[in-house]
Amino acid sequence: MFRIVPSMLLIVPALALAQVDSVDRPMDSVAAPREAHLEQRVVRAVSERSGVGSIGREELAGAPSLAAVLDHQSGVQVRRAGGLGSYTTASLHASPAQQVEVWMDGVPLGGSTGSKVDLGPFPLEGLERVEIRQAGSTGAFGSPRIDLVSRSGWTQRGASLRLASYGERGVSGWWGDDEGRATVSAWWESARNDYPFPWDNGTRYNTADDRQVRLSNNDYEGRGAALSWRPTESVDVSARVDDSRRGISAPGWVDPAARLEGTSAQGFLRWVGDWDWKPSVEGSGKWDASVWRDPNRTAGWNVDRSADETAWDLAARVAVARDRGDWADVEVAGKTRWETSDRQSTGNAAVAVTPSGNRRTLGLQGIWNGRSASSRWGAQVGASTDWIVDSRDWAESLGDVSRIEPLETPWESHRVHGRLWGRPAGSLETWISASVRQRAPDFREWMGDNGFTLQTPDLSSELSISREIGLKILVDGWTGEAAGWFQTYRDPIEAYQKGASPLVAHRNAAGYEAFGIDARLGWEKDPFRAAAQGTLQDAAVSDGNPSLDGKRPVRFPAWKASVDASAGPWRGWRAGTGLALEGATYASELNRATDLRDGKVDMGAWIRWSRGAVSATVQADNLFDEHAEDWEDLPQPGRRYSVRLDFEFSKPTKTREER
Repeated sequence: MFRIVPSMLLIVPALALAQVDSVDRPMDSVAAPREAHLEQRVVRAVSERSGVGSIGREELAGAPSLAAVLDHQSGVQVRRAGGLGSYTTASLHASPAQQVEVWMDGVPLGGSTGSKVDLGPFPLEGLERVEIRQAGSTGAFGSPRIDLVSRSGWTQRGASLRLASYGERGVSGWWGDDEGRATVSAWWESARNDYPFPWDNGTRYNTADDRQVRLSNNDYEGRGAALSWRPTESVDVSARVDDSRRGISAPGWVDPAARLEGTSAQGFLRWVGDWDWKPSVEGSGKWDASVWRDPNRTAGWNVDRSADETAWDLAARVAVARDRGDWADVEVAGKTRWETSDRQSTGNAAVAVTPSGNRRTLGLQGIWNGRSASSRWGAQVGASTDWIVDSRDWAESLGDVSRIEPLETPWESHRVHGRLWGRPAGSLETWISASVRQRAPDFREWMGDNGFTLQTPDLSSELSISREIGLKILVDGWTGEAAGWFQTYRDPIEAYQKGASPLVAHRNAAGYEAFGIDARLGWEKDPFRAAAQGTLQDAAVSDGNPSLDGKRPVRFPAWKASVDASAGPWRGWRAGTGLALEGATYASELNRATDLRDGKVDMGAWIRWSRGAVSATVQADNLFDEHAEDWEDLPQPGRRYSVRLDFEFSKPTKTREER
């Protein structure tokens, strides 16, 4: 039986939205175009992108981490394992984190059917914006999706410096040519993450041994660079390199020494023909390498002592589309993808194992778009099917004895989604959407990955159904948005911890249903800006076990809300504050009274001075020094202070005639 806290209904009128600056951006997750679009195309983009949230550079620059930014968004639930750079995942509208697709500059970071993506090692210094699409939003193609876009400097040059608590440091720079054809950015950040926290010594009901401890071997370092190039109006090229290193720690470990290092390189190429029926070709490639070392097995009793993994992910898509802005616009596409992983690891018994595997995917996709001549209303229907073949070779060697187990498994994945949108008035937008998805286990879910994730070859497909109805209104500086959603999940694939170690495996868990309301309200006119947003939600597990049936899922809050306000500028000064709250959750699906855990409260404040191209910001986060009642993985840092300097110089983009 669903349970929404009645008192929280009082919050609905005050709930929120913040970012309005991106509603006129084109539907392009790689980069914004150099020249302004025609007015008709802007109107289409505004209407069709209703329900797509965008977090701009200003908000990213003022946040302590990507996890903190996402955690302030309605309909988004973030799980993180510690401080800067720690393991972080996100859920949209109560979806399993594995279903949330994460894309970076047009390149998918997860596998062909999804899989959980660690958002921790993506420095905010390297990001230009973040776009959030629920399953029914345009561009999501039936799956919840997060698009990360690298920091760009189209006709801009600049740099940023940052110092913060717990040894946190960061620096970044960006450059773009005067013609807006190329942009380059680079970044580096690090942190000791050696913050103190109160710990119950793992004995919740014995307070005599409670004490304050300080984390060790929890440091993080991340660096990278990105390039975007547009030699012509029809060609986009991008490339990005990331490198991260971090220690793996937890309360109570003795002399932890576990380390995980990873490097990745990716590239993306897109060509779009300028004909009546527009052909397009996209290609992407990603290479990953990681090294895990824990010779003393301090990270857990069953974690590999060492592992080296290399993976490739290559994809291509060919499409032809009609885009005249009427009722007969269609797109038909074919796609293919090849994923492979090779790993050399030594387990807890000093036995060398070599799990290797690959996945070949072929897919077809069709989309129909229709809209009125005035672009006042329209519809979209899309469907896709993927045919998948997984191959695995498992080799195990102990002295002169070896064993090989080949395995090949075929799969199919299907998606169908529909969306109806309208603009009955110039300031009012509405939409209704639905999607159905049958998702096969992803490559990394059954294959495992370096250090923590076990192979699970006996997984079965999961089913998800999403529905949403919403509206958005813009009136003289005010922006309001509200959306109701209902989700159904059958045999969802979830990751779970093995014992007390960080070792993770996957399983088909009990299904559940969830529903909720997201609301946003914002005021955007100097000298005052204010925004509030929040979510009321509930969920119930469907299970044959009567002790679980109807119970709320683990770590599922009934509500969350945030409020942000700022004032200025006055003589170059601007100041603001923010407050984020989240309701209590259960630590197990049994929903016992002893399983109830306190909610979260996070308050921050900042002050900024700007003159010309220079700005300086002083910021404080978690002012109340709140700590979680207990932790699934690692405790969160307490009160944090930071100082930031930004330098940015812009030049007007040359027109085509000037070039």
